[in-house]
Amino acid sequence: MALAIIVQKSAAGEIRDPGAYFRGMTERHRAGLLHLDKSICALLTNRRSSNGNPVPTPFQPAAQRAWNRCNAEEA
Repeated sequence: MALAIIVQKSAAGEIRDPGAYFRGMTERHRAGLLHLDKSICALLTNRRSSNGNPVPTPFQPAAQRAWNRCNAEEA
């Protein structure tokens, strides 16, 4: 999941150095501060095409599960 997030963010120009971003993610994981579900929720809510439709992602099944968890937490 972490690599899929990095690929998406890198393709969108949101990160300059994917290796450094990954190292930061591993450091946050070791500290117990990495929350991939929140990253996936952010990717899903922020990825919209110019007509407002969601942009498909390469990790759609896992993303859908995370999206369902996000919506359940808000309810």
